[in-house]
Amino acid sequence: MSSSNIPAGAVIIDDSTPESVWAGGSRGLELTERPNAGGFGYGSSAMPYPTSMRTMTMAEIKASIRDAEKYKSRISDMIRQHDWGCKDQGQTNYCWAFATVYCLELAILRANQTPVRLSPASVAAPIKGYRNVGGWGGDALKYLKEHGAVPQQYWPERAIERRYATQGNQLAARKYRATDWIEVQPRNMMQAATMVLSGYPISAGFNWWGHQVAIVDALILDGELCWGVINSWGPTWGDKGYGVLRGRKAVFDDAVCPIAGVAQ
Repeated sequence: MSSSNIPAGAVIIDDSTPESVWAGGSRGLELTERPNAGGFGYGSSAMPYPTSMRTMTMAEIKASIRDAEKYKSRISDMIRQHDWGCKDQGQTNYCWAFATVYCLELAILRANQTPVRLSPASVAAPIKGYRNVGGWGGDALKYLKEHGAVPQQYWPERAIERRYATQGNQLAARKYRATDWIEVQPRNMMQAATMVLSGYPISAGFNWWGHQVAIVDALILDGELCWGVINSWGPTWGDKGYGVLRGRKAVFDDAVCPIAGVAQ
């Protein structure tokens, strides 16, 4: 059984894919800032994957993928239904914030709250002292829980400028916060598939890529578990930002998953 309905224009990245395909565009994942102990160890910025949650077996994952494709209940189907296009980080090194903020937008959309486009720069720039440098998903998550993100109409998505850090924007950001998240154990493909097939997108960092993207689909290609992802390199990459990671290229090193957010 292989997944169907993968867009014809989707980029498929595996060990045979030319580097020119996956090396293009700005990135910015910096996992050296994530020590095993201290403020950003596994499970410190979000609740670790709960022991009470039963992880799907591979047979269940395959059946769930088949049903989700048949009934168009995938996260990617919701994205297409609402025309919720990908983001574009431009020349910023803020992929870690772009992917995480995009997942929060999807959590708000999934909960049938008022859709809102949020500014990743309003999260990443204050964290990094308005420097264009890398980070990781837990950086963005911690800030989103405490401060929220400013709507893009008030703070452009790539603007690394202090002039947008007004009191009004800080108050606006409080209305768009992450309220409930889970951190998936790094490299645990089965946990990640369980979350995605339950309707929860994952902001995932891939050390081999130096890049963070949003996992929105679990797929089976030639019997192998793969990911459908939304990148932050604009709509000209892949199929409107959609691509597929398979094989060793699908193994992630950082993964935070929104369960709920507020949009007031």
